[in-house]
Amino acid sequence: MRIEVRSESVFAKIRKAFSVRFKIVRTIAPVLAIAMVLSLNSPAWSHSGRTNSSGCHHNHRTGDYHCHGGGSGTSTPRTHCRTETFTAYRSTVYQGSRVFRTSDVEASRTNFRLGGRDGILSTYNVSDLKVRYFAFIDSDNKNKILVSFNNGDWVRVNTFAEYDSVRTAQFAANALGITREEFKTETRNRRICR
Repeated sequence: MRIEVRSESVFAKIRKAFSVRFKIVRTIAPVLAIAMVLSLNSPAWSHSGRTNSSGCHHNHRTGDYHCHGGGSGTSTPRTHCRTETFTAYRSTVYQGSRVFRTSDVEASRTNFRLGGRDGILSTYNVSDLKVRYFAFIDSDNKNKILVSFNNGDWVRVNTFAEYDSVRTAQFAANALGITREEFKTETRNRRICR
């Protein structure tokens, strides 16, 4: 009696195994490729979410307010907003019988050097009158304020008082005859978006 053992060659077994694996790869590969393409195309940015009805939210860590595009595969650019604090002036300037009034004037403030003294220059307009204040510390360590109207000569602020949230500055004699200014400052916020 003879026992015959049929054995597949090693190469045949390897070919058979690769054939089965190739069929699996051939069916799964397109699905994986489509999934990868779709995931790369989606407009997703890493954050905690919680957007409002416009798709925007406030990032408390950075102070930014920004919006995300979305919906039906389209993407819009994000808008970044920040809150900026500024000082608004409501001013009344008295020039003899003439009164200049304004509201919501924003003063620009810069470091400034005048006559060898370093200080802060605040500039704003009251109607058609340009007002410039220069605040500095003199050699006696006292706060001093000079004022200039319409780029004229600098004159001394004689008194500077505050009563019931209204500040009053009384001026030394000047070419324009302006005697005093009453103003109220308010700190306000505004949103700047880009």
